Order: sequence, then C-alpha cells, then structure tokens
Amino acid sequence: MEALSTLGHFLLTLVIGLVVLTVLVFVHELGHYLVAKKCGMRVNAFAIFMGGVRKTDLDPWLEKPLAPTRLVWAAFALSFLAAMVGALVAANPVYLAGLLGAGVAVPLWAMLRMAALYHVPTSRVLGIWLKSLAVGAVVLAFGTKLQGIDANLVIGVAAGATLIALAIVYYIPVQMREIDDDKQGFGEITVRKPKTGEVERVPVRYRPIWSKAGRDGTEFSLLLLPLGGFASIAGMHAKADGSEADVPGGFYSKPPLQRLAVLFAGPLFSVVFGVALLWSLYATSGKNVPDPRPIIGGVGESGQAEKAGLKAGDEVVSIDGVRVDSFHDVIVLARDNFRKDPDGKLVPIPTVVTYRRDGKEHTVSIVPKIDETPRPTYDTNLEPTNEKGIYARLEIGFGTKKQRYSAGEAFSEAMSEPVRMIAGIASIPFKLGEAKDKVAGPAAMAQVTSAVVSEGFNEIIWYAAVLSMSLGVMNLLPIVPLDGGQMVVAFVEMLRGGKRLSLNVQNLLANSGIALLVLMMLAVSAVDLGRSADANKRAEKQDQAK
Repeated sequence: MEALSTLGHFLLTLVIGLVVLTVLVFVHELGHYLVAKKCGMRVNAFAIFMGGVRKTDLDPWLEKPLAPTRLVWAAFALSFLAAMVGALVAANPVYLAGLLGAGVAVPLWAMLRMAALYHVPTSRVLGIWLKSLAVGAVVLAFGTKLQGIDANLVIGVAAGATLIALAIVYYIPVQMREIDDDKQGFGEITVRKPKTGEVERVPVRYRPIWSKAGRDGTEFSLLLLPLGGFASIAGMHAKADGSEADVPGGFYSKPPLQRLAVLFAGPLFSVVFGVALLWSLYATSGKNVPDPRPIIGGVGESGQAEKAGLKAGDEVVSIDGVRVDSFHDVIVLARDNFRKDPDGKLVPIPTVVTYRRDGKEHTVSIVPKIDETPRPTYDTNLEPTNEKGIYARLEIGFGTKKQRYSAGEAFSEAMSEPVRMIAGIASIPFKLGEAKDKVAGPAAMAQVTSAVVSEGFNEIIWYAAVLSMSLGVMNLLPIVPLDGGQMVVAFVEMLRGGKRLSLNVQNLLANSGIALLVLMMLAVSAVDLGRSADANKRAEKQDQAK
C-alpha cells in the first residue's frame, strides 16, 4: 500500500505541477495578447508551451523500412515501468536499469530512427547527443566538485542530456528553414532520390496537441514541451531589408511606446496575478509566520536531537538550566556551545535540554552540530538578518502559525512580496557566495512541488503565486530575448525617434542573450547537482556513523 501511495503522490504532483505551470503561462501570455490587440497588432498565434508534434508522414521517402514505432514506445514503457517498480520497492539496480533504458537507450534509438527519417547523417545525430552528454558531464563536475557522485546522479544527468538532444534532433526540419512569422511550425528535409540523384525538398509540418482558431484569425493552441509559451505577433522577426516595419498590423509597424506596453504587459499580468492569489489567501486563510513560542516545529532527520528522542510538538523548558520563554532564546543559548581545540578545530559542547511532553518534563544531553559555513542570525521575530556567523545548532526548528489579516493588511502584505523578490534578485550579483541558496533548478522545483502538494490546497495556491511573480520578475531582466531585454531595445529605439537598430546589432543582442540564458540555466542545474551530491555525502557520513 505504501508503494501505491508513493506512486499516487508522484502522479498527483506531476498533474498539479503541469496545471499550475499551464495557468501561469496562460496568464503571462494573455497580457501580451490583450495589449497587442488593443494596440491594433495582428496576433497570429497564442500558444501555451513550445514545440509541436510532427504530423507529416515521412515513411514514403525512407530508403528502407524502420521498425514499427510501437516497438519504441513499448520499450520505453517497459523501461519506465522497471524504473518505477525499482523506486517503489527500493531495488536500486532495477531502478537504475529502468532509468538507463527510458532515459538514454530508448531516446538514442529514437534519435537514430530520426536520422533515417530526416535523411541526415547518423554522425550528425550522434554528434548532437555526445555534445549534450559532454555539457552534462561538465555541469556535473562543476556542481559537485567530483564529490558525492553516485550512479543515480550520473545516470540522471545522462538521461537529462539525452532528452535535450532528443528534442533538438526532433526539430531538425524546423532548423533547416528560415524563420517566418506566418509559417510557424513548418520545416523541411532534403531527400536525394536513389536512382536519379535528384534533390527534392519535402515540407514537414508540426502541429499543436490541441488548437482552435479564433474569430480574429489567431490560433489558440497547447503545444508539446512544457517550456514557456508565446503570443506570436506579425512582423516580430527582423529582416535584412527592415521590411518587418512595413507589415500591416505588425509589431514593428507600431511606435516604440506601444511596443513597450505590449512587452511589459506579460510580466505585469504575472505579478498582478501572483499578488491577487496571495491577497485572497492572506485575507481568507492567513499567512504562515514563525511561531515565537519555544515549541519544536521539526527535528532534523538522523540528527542528534532526533536520536535523543525530541519530536515536533515538544515544548523546550530550559537550555543548560537557563529557562527559555521563546524559540529565539533556544537559538541564542545554544549557538555558542562550541570551543576551539589547539589545532583550531571547532568542537561542540554537549547541551542539556529540558523539554515538556504530555505534561511531563524530560532532560537530555545533545551534541550540537557546528555549521561549516556562516549562517544568518535570527532576530526576535525569527526572521533572518544580514548578520552571519558560525553557530552551533541543536537541529530542531521552530514551528509556524497562521497570521490573520484584514483585507487592507492582506493587500499590503501581498504587495510587499514582489518588492522583496526584486530586492533579493538585485542583491545576487553582490552576494555571489549566497546565490546558490536563492536559486532553484528543475530538481529543486520538483521537490518543492512535491512538498506543497503534500501540504494541501492553500500551500499550492501560495506556490502558484510565488511562481507567477517569479515568472514576471525574471522576464523583466534586461536580456534579449526576455521581455525586459526587448523592452530595452524598444526604449533605445524610442530615444532614436523610432529608428530601428541595425540587423547586426539586433542579432548580436539576441545571440548574446541566448548564450547568457543558457549559461544561467547550466549554472542553476550545477547548483541542483551540488545539492544532490551534498545529500549523498551526508547520507554516506550517517551510514559510516552507524
């Protein structure tokens, strides 16, 4: 039953995560769409996510038949099932074999099939795969410093790199065609007839999972890959002759101020939506804030406090014989319980903790944990301050309570969240050492999503609000092709009296921005892998201690 419960939670997390992401992308792109229409722009497509499904049957152009597609899907299903069963019953070899099959072997087989379908050299496809693996290996080495690496981590990185390569290979026909606003989803392959050697260009069409045409000609669609979305406005792609400015109802046919409004609308809608969610949540259910009482909210897994028998809900009465009235007292009285030995090594001093459970007092001695790096100092409200230090910790956490707000107070509190978020992002360049604690990659986000799903509806709403505001704020970064980068371009052109930047400058900004975004994503992935490696090291130390 426990295995079925774990599987059910995984599937529920996946569904809720996709639903939340779909709604947030919809709100963001709705901002672009509505303001673009208000400014008289022609919107060709309104899409959630990216990338369509190939609809063109390319089998008639094959030099020799391929194995049926259903065999590929069957192999993937069996491998995925093996990975799930292995994870549920804690059979690591079965899990790793299934993950290797579903994440590496089957996608590689699919890529080799696509090489034949698209009439491209096998070496090109293998080159894409090997380059992706090489990047994954570099990110793994950089994030983990080659410590705490296990088979799970290596195969996970290989699977992620292989799936990225698969997506690149799947859309090779689109890469072989020049971008055209009115022909999105079109690609082509080049086929050489075996008898005559004549070259034939075969069009390849990619279509959404679901689509519907609007009255104004806009195609509303749901695409394949859960990566963002777009409102495709006519004439958005620069041309060498500058003809994009002459497209009727086109983006660049409008004044820079209107283009600024369209670009800003997406982030604005995301932030406003997030604030609205928080406002409704705070006004109805309240906000989780630290509980100042000396009551334990959580105990570190496998830590000394847990081994001593402490549990969530226990009330701390005294630390080393000194009575405590708040959890802040617990932190302050314990944090200096260490000394330096002659070699300069920090040695923890056992701490006597008296706690109350079910009306009875108990006393235990706990060896605190010494932080390896400076940690924030907490104020009396249990909020972290800018002050940091090396402290001893009992590995117990404070609890939370619901803070109720009036409608006005709830609105004010909700409005302060994006302000704090912007301040936090702005501080990252000045506190690079702390950046890894403020960013989250796919793995960390999956863990957070799983946790909030376990907490219930209110936590899911809070998570959606934070993600929505993050989406809006991050899109305001002055990096092309993000909204913020395009806003900078529009502002510069407004200062130039509406004169467009040269195509070379636009391409330089776009290519530089894409490279920077890729580096940022790789850096965040490295942080994710570093966290996983640290968890492996901690688990290894605990096993050795046992």
